[in-house]
Amino acid sequence: MRNDVWKNLYLYVSKWLELQPWNDFWSGDQICVHLKKKDYYCMILGRGGDCIGVSIYEGDNGYADLCSIGIDYADETVMNYIFLEQRCLTFYVGKREDVPQSQLEIMQELGLSFSTYWPYFISLQPHFYPYEINDTQAGIMASVFRQLLIIVEQYRQNKIQVDFAKEEMIYAYYDHHWIYEARPRPAFIEKFFAIEFTDSNLVHTLANLPASSETLAVDLCYLYGGFYKEEYDRPITGLVLIIMDISQDQILYMNLLEPECNERQICLETFSLIMKDYGKPARVLLRNPMVYGALASLCEDCDILIEASALPMIDDAVDKLNQLDSKN
Repeated sequence: MRNDVWKNLYLYVSKWLELQPWNDFWSGDQICVHLKKKDYYCMILGRGGDCIGVSIYEGDNGYADLCSIGIDYADETVMNYIFLEQRCLTFYVGKREDVPQSQLEIMQELGLSFSTYWPYFISLQPHFYPYEINDTQAGIMASVFRQLLIIVEQYRQNKIQVDFAKEEMIYAYYDHHWIYEARPRPAFIEKFFAIEFTDSNLVHTLANLPASSETLAVDLCYLYGGFYKEEYDRPITGLVLIIMDISQDQILYMNLLEPECNERQICLETFSLIMKDYGKPARVLLRNPMVYGALASLCEDCDILIEASALPMIDDAVDKLNQLDSKN
């Protein structure tokens, strides 16, 4: 543990809790801090009943994650998927029991104690369970928070003129000295973009398969909790790909994906194999944006109807998996 890094981080978040900037900013008000040739996009949580905290997203990929959580999905399973697909560093406040044991030990070593608000720090990474941050990540968060505190003070003093309602953001960068200014927000980045199915021979084969009246449901779902595997340094959250024949109430495919897998590619390849085995369905029900991005092009080429839908039959299957897991 690097005491200097953690000491600074706790110093800055303690000041943050004193200032209560969540009374000044909505979670949709974007702030970007440029550090060491990287942009860090910040979302301030706490206003309007949100949990108090700050999430920090790095670079274009992080910005795509930030864009993705700005879309409201009615389905709780999809919202859980979107949340666990983020890659970010997050500061939260909660009760003492919410704080990871390692961070309680750091507080004790630094002689720190909290009462109303207990700060803790979590790293989110796709396919993995939310996990405590390391020293390097603590250093990044400390550097970002240092600038955020200055931004809050300058914003309150009207030294930064920004119109969040007109798609502006606050941008902080160093050019001989620190500059804090309003800039247009970057264009929206679609994280769950549709991929083109480029294998023309396979498209021809699949498009000419015997057509059926069947309806298939395809979904990606995260299971509850996390579990350790020897080859990874943090717990995994199980991600399951399920393909179900709704007409027959039959699961055709269900498998736990490996953390390093390409979700789009796995969805596309598995769906193609299912079509070869069971024929071309009349329609596909889905709710997950990653699944849509994987299958939209192929379904269009094969004249298969895609419908957005709740999937209670898949929810039932996932609930059974979670119940089995809780008994082990």
